[in-house]
Amino acid sequence: MAILSPPLISPDTESQAEVKTFKHLNKTFDDSWTIFHSFSMQGKNREGKLIDAETDFIMFHREYGMLVLEVKGGVIEFDGAAKCLQNGKEISAPEFQAKANKYNLKNLLKRRLYGDPLIRYTQTVSKHWF
Repeated sequence: MAILSPPLISPDTESQAEVKTFKHLNKTFDDSWTIFHSFSMQGKNREGKLIDAETDFIMFHREYGMLVLEVKGGVIEFDGAAKCLQNGKEISAPEFQAKANKYNLKNLLKRRLYGDPLIRYTQTVSKHWF
């Protein structure tokens, strides 16, 4: 099983898609993977303003690198890149959110490690399928 942080999903997690993804990742990946759930950090929005940001999952592997995973559940509707609806409510476009969080995380590590970490970064969006 993967190394999870936190080791158990918080009972306060509102998204059932995140709960199911947490359980799925835990049983699917081995202990060469470290997976962080609901990782909070400061980042910048599209306008360059400093904001509090939250990443659904960060998956780290020594050889493969780091994956930022944004999870969405419910009925998702896309209208190009400009508009995204989740259960009829407008939300941040998950592609932008995942990409911005990837760079926010990279910048955080760069500041903390006093240099650019030599790992690969990528991001993806998951519509809850299981």
